[in-house]
Amino acid sequence: MNKMEALKKIIYLFARNSINILPIKIYENDEDLDIVLVNKSQLNQAREALKRSGFFLCNNLSKIRETDKDFYCSKSLPYKIHLHRALSWNTIEYLDINKTWKRKIWINDLPIPSPEDEILIIAAHSIFENKYIKKIEFEHYHKLIKNRVDWDYIENVAREFHWVKALNLFRKTINQKQRIFPIGNLFSVSMHKLICDMLSGKILRLPRLFFTYFLVDYFWCYRKAKSKAKYERES
Repeated sequence: MNKMEALKKIIYLFARNSINILPIKIYENDEDLDIVLVNKSQLNQAREALKRSGFFLCNNLSKIRETDKDFYCSKSLPYKIHLHRALSWNTIEYLDINKTWKRKIWINDLPIPSPEDEILIIAAHSIFENKYIKKIEFEHYHKLIKNRVDWDYIENVAREFHWVKALNLFRKTINQKQRIFPIGNLFSVSMHKLICDMLSGKILRLPRLFFTYFLVDYFWCYRKAKSKAKYERES
């Protein structure tokens, strides 16, 4: 069973239970199926649907930094399901799932994000989790921009979630055919988002922002980014 077949099976499973999900990062050739609940109030329904179909929780230490994501495994499916409650990385949202769902497109009977939302996902994933641009995402981005994309929409979404400065760093880096972000620049764009969220009155986000940007990034993401980027350069 390939990844597309597995995704169709999971989408059908949720559709039978009247649950909408949006697959993301289907361009990655890995063993994970990343799916986002369009309505996070259906989380318990989604969990029960998976349980009835033979899936079981297989969370790991990543759950500490990704509290809004559950990991599910099944003996009958050679993929691990990542069940997201939002378009977020390390429990910080960077896109609006409802807007992304409304703009979705269909490819091979699968609903996927629009090219503009794909670019936003690649940028946020690269900047705020991986801390560098993966080769597969570098290649996928350049495929996406071969066609006309709505950059106004892309910038407006990033601005709404206070990470337009990070988006600009991503665009500058990838347009220069580079994949590595300077650590100082990564810290700067994270602090810019944190300060903007603070000034806009989003007080409830602050504990998670501080935890992610000062602890998770420093002790987890930067360290992993160095080893991953080195491996990709050598491969």
